[in-house]
Order: sequence, then C-alpha cells, then structure tokens
Amino acid sequence: MKITFSKDKKPVIDNDLLLIIATPKNTEKIKKELGNALVSELEKSNFKLSASKHFSFSTFDKKLRAREIIIYGWPTKFQDDFLALEEFAKIGALIQSAANQRRHKKISVISLSEECKPQESIAISRLLDGINDQAFNFEQYKNKKEPSFEIKEIAILGVKQKASFNISKKKTINNSANLARSLTLTPANDCTPKFMAETAKQIARENGLKCEIFDAKALKKIGANLILAVGGSSDVNPPYLVKLTYEPPKKSSSELKTIALVGKGITFDTGGLCVKPDSAMLAMKNDMAGSAIVLATIAALAKLKPNIRACAYLALAENAISPSSMKPGDVYKSLSGKTVEIIHTDAEGRLVLADALALAVKDKAGTIIDVATLTGAAGVALGDEYTPIYSDNSDLIREIVKLGQNNGERYWRMPLAPEYKKALQSKIADLRHHNMDRLAGSITAALFLKEFVEGVDWAHLDIAYTAKVDPIKGTSRAIAVRTLIDYCLSKEAQ
Repeated sequence: MKITFSKDKKPVIDNDLLLIIATPKNTEKIKKELGNALVSELEKSNFKLSASKHFSFSTFDKKLRAREIIIYGWPTKFQDDFLALEEFAKIGALIQSAANQRRHKKISVISLSEECKPQESIAISRLLDGINDQAFNFEQYKNKKEPSFEIKEIAILGVKQKASFNISKKKTINNSANLARSLTLTPANDCTPKFMAETAKQIARENGLKCEIFDAKALKKIGANLILAVGGSSDVNPPYLVKLTYEPPKKSSSELKTIALVGKGITFDTGGLCVKPDSAMLAMKNDMAGSAIVLATIAALAKLKPNIRACAYLALAENAISPSSMKPGDVYKSLSGKTVEIIHTDAEGRLVLADALALAVKDKAGTIIDVATLTGAAGVALGDEYTPIYSDNSDLIREIVKLGQNNGERYWRMPLAPEYKKALQSKIADLRHHNMDRLAGSITAALFLKEFVEGVDWAHLDIAYTAKVDPIKGTSRAIAVRTLIDYCLSKEAQ
C-alpha cells in the first residue's frame, strides 16, 4: 500500500472512494465540497451527520473523481485522547469494509474538521491498523477462500504542512500482529508445542535470529521441572522451551541490556486433573497466545533491525489429562531452585512462566516483560477492555501504558501488595502456586511470578480476556504485539 499527502482538497487521481471526515457544524463545507448535484442527493436521503456514524452513496461526478463517497461524523468531544485515536481505527476498518464490498483500490481521505488531523503519524498508524485488522482473515483450513480486497493507495488530502509516514515499518508491524493472530487461531491438533518450536526455528532461520530449543531431556538437565510437570501430562505432545535472540547490528553494543519477552505457550489447556467445564474448553487453543505474541514481536525486531538486544522465551506445553499428569499436592523444584506446591492443576500457566522467567534472570536480562492468558480473575476485575499490568517499576508501567494507548490498547496498573503474599505460603514447600480461596486471583498469580524475577525490572501483562480470541468467529486481537514492538524500538535511542 502506498500513502501520499496532498495540499489539494480535491482528489488529484481517479479514486474509487472519497472519505470525508466532518462534524455536524461542517455541513456547509460538505455542500461546498460535493457540489449542488450531490447535495441534492444527500437531501433526498434525509442525510443527518452523527458522531461515529457514516453515510455513503455512489457517484459518477467527474469533478470529485470518485465512484463512492463516505461522509464520516467526527465526534465534537472525546472523553480522552485514546478514544480520539480509536476513531481513526474505526475509519480504517470502514475503509477496508467498503473496499471488500466495492473492490476499491484507490482511496482519498479529507478532513473538514479542524479537530481531526489524519495527516499526523499516530493517526495514520491507527487508521492503517484499522484497515489491517478488518482485512485479516484466517482461512488456512477452508477450501473456498474469500480474501480481503487489497487497497493499493491512500491519499491524505488538504495537508497544509509537509508530512511523511514510514509505510514499510508499519507493514512489518502489522504483519507481525497477523502472525500472532494466525498462530493463536491455529487448532491445537496442529499447533502443538513441537509445531510452535519448529515455527520459531523457521522464523529464526529466515531472519537471522539465534534459536535455542530445549526439549524434555534438555529441560530436565537445566532443572525446568515446572514446565516438565505441566507438559509431562502428554506423551504425544511433550513440552519445549524456546529462546530466540536478536543481536543488534552495530558492533559497539556490548553494554546494551537485554530486553526479555516471555510468553505463556499452553497449546491446549484441559485444566489437567482439575478439569475445565466443557463450556470453557473450546477457546483453550488460544492459551498459547502469549508465546505467539513474543514470537511475533521478535520476528518484527529482526526485520526492523533496531540497535537493541532482545530475547524471546516461549514456554510451550500441553496441559493434558493422563496418568502422568501433575496432581494437587505435588511438589516440584523449579529452575530457580525454589520448591512449589501444586494446588490447582488448571493454574498451569504460571508454572511454565516461572521457569522461563528464571532462565531470563539467569541469562542476565535487564528488563523482563511477560505476556500470558493467565487468569479468569483478570476478566472479573477489568473485563475485556483493560489489560491488568503488574510491576514495581512505575516508569516501566508508564511507558507501556502510553505506548498501549497509541496502539489501541489500554492497560491498568494493579497492586502487588505484600499483604496478598500470605495466600502463597506453603507448609511443605517454598511456595504454593495458587491461593486456596481464589480471592484476588490475578494479583496472587502476579505475586507468584514475581518470586522468579527478583532483582530485575519486570512487568506482567495478564491478557486472559483482552486477547479477545473468538474461535467461532475466527477472530483474534493480537493484543500487545504493537505495544511491545514500540517499547523495544523506544529503547534504541537510550
């Protein structure tokens, strides 16, 4: 896709679609732009401009040089900047939907509202995100495919100041978001721990990343017994731990601290012996979303080549039911050396993460960010719009929150209060891995993870509900991919 900017307010090329952004007070401007013939068409249709609503009609008016016109109502007031940016994502989705229906290749966008500035980089970024997300289709398993129509060019009209946008960088980031989506939607009979490990190996080979794969034998050798406790339940699909390393292109980078991205990769979660109800089972192929997200992030970094050092750790296992499944009351020694008493086998994600986090600490990571579909309690606390974020580092939280807002993601800081730690006290081991009464479940899960990152800046993102994977509709949000990429890129100048 090509992005161009023009001072002209009328399309300078023959367009398939002209999208006009305006507020109700811009009605006279709209009439001036459209001309008398089209204004009469609007009046016949009882056109009334409303916030976040649109009106579309076909035209063969050669002066406007567009086959279709969409007028989009820009809200006169927003509760916050996040919602204003999200309006551009909505517009992008609308453009792609129109392109799918009418086969539009060339689009022009003009704002008649002083408050709406589509030429700004952050606005274009969200508009393109909206286009990309609307265009995404997961059709690998369909014989008859219906791919989205590809838009070739978007022109931003009426730009008074010089503007530019790195479309190549944006395409790389959005392709990575789509990679995470596709992996998360792949059914568990194909997306096994081995499949994820082999996919990571292939991505590493194609992008010049170093790839280390720990199979069950290697996991036992390094003492990753928590991953083995979970993954040992499946003889057919044994566990893996994958480490991907991105090295910066500049040689004078020996002092750079490593950014470690750790992802939960439970390729299917039955709940183990504490089996899930059938109503909760269908979506459990998405329990590896965290590993897909960190894999997609480091794949993007390899293409963008920032002067940073980063590692991605994929903790991969299947939580199955078998004679070798871990049992409530079992005790295992973790990679960190701490012993853990198992309370509930459906709280397996924190176990595989604990060993992966401990390895990142052992590898001397400077900052660790983990991403996991970890707890139902995250949804009880914040629903599916805000992702709970945990960290003792206020600066790290502020960075992630800000970058998330720029990418259509909202994060909310949750407490890591020591008063909750009593829920993890065990009489027979160093830690319980789950609280007995289930109160403050997302918080106690985060406090458990914190036990394995002592002395390192760390943040935990509990995406259990904000991942928004719908196996029926075939949709996945790819939460955190864009935010994590931007976070890593932001460290290049420091």
